[in-house]
This record gives sequence, structure tokens and C-alpha cells, in this order.
Amino acid sequence: MDRFTYYLLGLKNDCFHWKSWILRCFAKSNLIPLEEGMVKFKARIKGGQFESDERNYPYELYSDGEKVCFIDPISEQVVYIKNAVTSQPLLNANESIFVPPNVIPNIKEKTTTTTGRLLFNQLAVVYPFGDLIAFENKTIHYKDVEKHISALLLDMPENPDDKLPGKIYPDMMDDYYVGTGMTTGLNGICVPSATPYTLTASPKATALAKKLFKENAGKMNDPIVSSRVWAQIKEVDMEYVKQDPEYGFLINGKHFDVVRKKMFYCYGEEWSLDGKEMIFIERPLKDGVDTDNLPSIYNGTREGSFSRGGLTALAGERTKNVVRSTAGVMISADDCGTKEGLVMILYPEVAERYIGHFILESGKLVELTQDNIGKYSGQVIKLRTTAYCDQAENDYCITCFGKEIIGRENSLSAESGAVTSAFMGAFMSLMHGTIYRVTDYDIRKAFGQ
Repeated sequence: MDRFTYYLLGLKNDCFHWKSWILRCFAKSNLIPLEEGMVKFKARIKGGQFESDERNYPYELYSDGEKVCFIDPISEQVVYIKNAVTSQPLLNANESIFVPPNVIPNIKEKTTTTTGRLLFNQLAVVYPFGDLIAFENKTIHYKDVEKHISALLLDMPENPDDKLPGKIYPDMMDDYYVGTGMTTGLNGICVPSATPYTLTASPKATALAKKLFKENAGKMNDPIVSSRVWAQIKEVDMEYVKQDPEYGFLINGKHFDVVRKKMFYCYGEEWSLDGKEMIFIERPLKDGVDTDNLPSIYNGTREGSFSRGGLTALAGERTKNVVRSTAGVMISADDCGTKEGLVMILYPEVAERYIGHFILESGKLVELTQDNIGKYSGQVIKLRTTAYCDQAENDYCITCFGKEIIGRENSLSAESGAVTSAFMGAFMSLMHGTIYRVTDYDIRKAFGQ
């Protein structure tokens, strides 16, 4: 049997419930010798069937010298896996695998994907929901899955027999959380922390940096100029990193805008102690610390440290004040009936965040949903919001707050504290470096003109 057939066999027979099975598939591990495994296997055979428990599962991998094998729980025969050796992981998360239709419930046609995507699909989609959500053959995030869940999710009926086919109910969510919880700790086997690409600079980006720094000599202390120069260098550097066969680690903006920028291309922008002047430091850390600019480097270090310590405490104090001052506020009605609202542009980048909120269109109330959000995206809307809520006694209504608060109507104190907690997070993040970007902004568009 080849490696991929074994992997599909394990997924089909629910071996993914055991994290040790996943780790033995994707990481180099000390497998139990076959002789010892056979004793263990026979002890689990009860009435002609293999009985699993927390530590024992069928299709477990064993070693026979350098060879890798398993014991078929039906025939009780040893099956060797072709081209598998104990000195190497059985699979790589980025390897391509061919999946015949219906071997995995939500894969209905011949599909070539990766072993890693297949594992995530099995844990987060198939295990809790079967074939209710179609397999997505791309790099996928939890929020992508949860978008599909929200479209199918219904309240639990009083009579469980009244459940509609093709829909998701709250009792299925327990398995979703178990499945997604299984993915924690798997980054070590799915995403490499270091490769030749992550540890080196792009020759093209290095040459471009020298060229642009020379062309903009005397202008790099202008944050607008330095931001636009770095954007060009970063684009070339990202193309270099994406050539990495193990690409997947450097996916966060700060990995490029802070880490790789300072290490390989330029130390970047630091502000004077009084905050009035920006100093651009061209020398990257790979060439050693620029001792001529030590005061500016130290200022940046001091700012990050102070923000992490002193300003975090300030934001914490504000959070306590907000929580205490809103302790008696709650949602006390469905709709206060106000015809006022916030006139704003529903920018496409954030439009989905407003699903479940309400807008006023020609004086009529309209709920923003997954189905109509595209219609209003990029348009000027009049949003019902707590700033205009007319509910009595300083309370709020669900319509002004948004349906996302349903189920947490008495938790407004904690919800309010989330605002100042965001400031606390921003101060803490300064410890890890600052990113400068330039964005074109049309003020006429902002005011709907």
C-alpha cells in the first residue's frame, strides 16, 4: 500500500481523533517495533473486532527495521507502506494527494489537493458537519468555515425530530470545537519555522533597495517617501519568499514590514525623542548595528518598552473605568424606533463585519445579511447605531446594537471594555515594531460626494 492510500484509509476510519496518529503521519517519531505492536494489537481484539480507547486506535504505524507498516484490523495481517522509512516523516503537509470521489464525504468529484488541506477539512468540516459544507481546495481560515456555518445555522427546535436536512444546529457545534481544537499544536509539523528562503535576502530586492535609496538620497527622512520606497522593495521580497517550497510561515505583514525589512534591507524609520523628526537608518542588521544612529535606535527601543509597560497600564485603567461606568446598562428592547443613524460609507474591506446590523433605507429598516451585503458594499448608508439609540433610561435596543449581541444582552459592560482593551493591545504591539504605510484617500468619497 502506498503512503497516500494509507492516509485516506486512516481519515476514512476516523484515526484523526487521535493526535498521536496525526503526529506519526506528519512528523519523524519513534514508532513502536512491530513485534511489540502485534502484542498490543492482539490485546485489543475483542469478539473479532478491534476495540479503541483513548490511547489505542486501529491502523497505528509500527516499525519493522527501517520499514513502516500497520496491522489491518479486519484481516489482522501486517501491511507494509511503500517508500516509507522510519528515518523520515510519512507525509509532508504540502504534498499533493489525489482523492477519489466520495472517499471523503464532502469531496464529490476527483480532486487533487494537499495532505494538509485534507486534514483541516476532516477536522473542521467533515467531522462536525459531514457533507453539509463543500470542500474548498485552497488555503482556508477558520473564518471561511464559520461563514458557511452561519449561513446554515438554525436554532434548535423544541422537538429534535423537527430538524431540517441540510442545516446546522447548535448541538453540532460541539464537534466543530473539538475538531478545530485538534489543530492546535500542529503548526510545528505543518509550517516550518526556518528555511533557506526565510534566512536569506532576495538578491533582486537587495539590488532594488540600493538603487532606490540612491535615487531618493536626502528624502528618506520623509515618512511618505520611505513608505513608498519600502512598498516597492517589499513586493519583490515577497515574490522571492513565495518561491519557497515550504512557504507558509511568513504570512503576517509584520514578518516583512518589520522583521525582514530590518534584518536584510534597512533598519528603517525611527523618531527623535521629542517626536518631531523622523530618522531613516539605511544600514540593515545583517551588516551590523549602525553606531552613528544609536540614539535613534535606542529611542525606538525605549518607546516600545514604555508603551508595553507604562501605556498598557494607562489603557488598563481606562478599561476599568469604562466597565464600572456601564455596569447598569443593558439591552432592554428590540427596537427603540429612532429614525436617526450614522451616515457612512460601507467600505468593501469591512462590509462583512456589519452583517446582522440594520440600516435605514428611504425610512425603512433593512437588516444587512450575507445575501444583500454586496448590494450595499461601497455605498453610502445610514446605519442604526448606539450613538443614536433612543431607548429609555440610557439602555439600548437590539436594532441599534446589532443582532450579534443576542444572547449577551446583559454583557454590555464587558462589550464596552473591549474598546479600551483595543487601545491596550495597540500599545503592547509597539514593542514589536511599527509599520509605516501610505494609503491614497479621497476625501470627497468619504463624504459621499
